[in-house]
Amino acid sequence: MRFILKTKYAPAEYPRVPPKDLGRPVETSDIIDFFLEFMENNLLGMISTRHLITADKKAEGVHHPDCLKLAELASTAVDFPKTGIKVGSVPGSTAQNKAGS
Repeated sequence: MRFILKTKYAPAEYPRVPPKDLGRPVETSDIIDFFLEFMENNLLGMISTRHLITADKKAEGVHHPDCLKLAELASTAVDFPKTGIKVGSVPGSTAQNKAGS
């Protein structure tokens, strides 16, 4: 048995986000701060799980607006170690980004 997709979609494209510039050489304290910030903001697993749950519950599946937003957030979460850009709030979740703090 062979699985053949009936419809093909172009891959998602999200704007490239430039990494944070400290305006000075990186110091040991910057690395420690980044690691702690990364551990606090590592939401990729939660975003992926929420995407799966939402796609399963909604008639539109992965085309539901919440799923599309979650896919974008997942892309941001994957890039966080490179860019330092945090994920915003996750639809359907009580977890919030601490970007304001």
